[in-house]
Amino acid sequence: MVWLQCCNIARLGAGSRLILLLFKTMTDSQRLRDELQTIAKYGSALALLSWDEEVNLPPKAHAFRGEVNALLSAEVHRRFTSAEFIKLVEKLSSESKSLNANDRVNVEETWRDLVRAQKLPVKFIENLTRLTSEAFGVWAEARKQKNFKIYEPVLRRMVDMKRQEAELIGFKVSPYDALLDEFEPGMTSAQLDKLFVPLAKNLSALIGQAKDRNQQTLPEAFYELGAQTKLCHEVSEALGYDFNTGRIDASPHPFTTSFHQTDVRITTRYDENDFWVSLGSTIHEIGHALYEQGLPAKHFGTPLGQAISLGVHESQSRMWENFVGRSQEFSEYLYPLLKKYFPDQKLSFTSQELHLWLNRVRPNLIRVESDEVTYNLHIILRYEIEKQLVEGKLKVSELPAVWSQKMKDYLGLDVPDDAQGVLQDVHWSHGAFGYFPTYSLGNLYAAQLYSTATQKIPDLAKGFSDGDFAKLLGWLRQNIHTQGRRYRPAELLEKLTGEPPNPVYLQEHLERVIKLG
Repeated sequence: MVWLQCCNIARLGAGSRLILLLFKTMTDSQRLRDELQTIAKYGSALALLSWDEEVNLPPKAHAFRGEVNALLSAEVHRRFTSAEFIKLVEKLSSESKSLNANDRVNVEETWRDLVRAQKLPVKFIENLTRLTSEAFGVWAEARKQKNFKIYEPVLRRMVDMKRQEAELIGFKVSPYDALLDEFEPGMTSAQLDKLFVPLAKNLSALIGQAKDRNQQTLPEAFYELGAQTKLCHEVSEALGYDFNTGRIDASPHPFTTSFHQTDVRITTRYDENDFWVSLGSTIHEIGHALYEQGLPAKHFGTPLGQAISLGVHESQSRMWENFVGRSQEFSEYLYPLLKKYFPDQKLSFTSQELHLWLNRVRPNLIRVESDEVTYNLHIILRYEIEKQLVEGKLKVSELPAVWSQKMKDYLGLDVPDDAQGVLQDVHWSHGAFGYFPTYSLGNLYAAQLYSTATQKIPDLAKGFSDGDFAKLLGWLRQNIHTQGRRYRPAELLEKLTGEPPNPVYLQEHLERVIKLG
């Protein structure tokens, strides 16, 4: 979205005539970039309020925070969809053939955003923003009490609003497609089904193979939280995260927020009995943060300074978490760090056993703690449920039972309580219906991109053992991070790998994981 930056002409004094002259002599393309960057600053303010809401906000403050967020969101929306701004973008669109490549991308992508935004009334934006603040607070309390009934009424209202949004946006086949398109432009649920149905079948077969293979365990140990924090900081810095432009905090659900390329923050969560809960989450979020820190600052606020899609964004986090973080070379790098930060634990396992443990295949109730093989079944489960909710084929009241049944069918697990079941994810509280599929798309993209990176960069993984990840980060920066929204996801994959998105690479990678045992 974009803000319209205006000079208040009535207040300009004689000494400010030069500013007025400069404003008048701006080209239309310059005006567009200027206005996009202005609205991005308002967006940064909203993002900061959201970060604070998940990290610091007192429990009783959500209602008022919702009012503040609604006020700012509505004003952003009004100014983005103003007649003057629409006229500017329409004019530039009609002249697109005469624009340079960068300006053409900004105009085309801004017009795409504008077409969608014009369909949503300001009042709808205000109400949805209020509801997300309320829903987050209610979700946090319901999760704490392990009681879905507390959350059910507000989630029912959220589903109703997302259905309304889909109707306002418009769709050809499924209302879910209108919501999915916000996160993965051009993707439809029909296309997802073609990817996910065979994927689920293949994963079930792989899980069957895993039962007789790698079941590596590590001795029980206590990992002091302060030491875990230091470990996460050292690994993050080695991966390339710039702490001069970022920070790590704690939250119930790890996430990444970017206000500008100079302020990209992540959160993680901790478990005293399992260092990988924090470190794995941190590495995942660092993947997102490296993307945001790598976007070109000179294009801040414009499509050229924004990520391509959530699927591509997830490809970055999943690549660092799985293809790097679970590699043998990374285990060799990590092992001495564990000895350094947890000296009292007398670690009685080897780096090879650590590697096997990081790659064990064991169905888990919690998505963010799942292994690579079973992870996508968690996503498919959520995708099927939220699609049915949006299409009106499933009632909110039926969620816990349906969730438990699908968890039993897909992973063979019994759900003991709502906190470990339907309440474990925050996404629906944010109204992010259509987001979950991008995790599996990210896995698919990551496998294909990493395969190409290893071909382009000889001995890429060898440096991981010594904590050298610069070659991979450099390749990602050059080919993905600095490109902004210049390409659609499939376009980018074809440009870099020579073929459109292909699930074979993920399948082959997961088969290699199974064979480790």
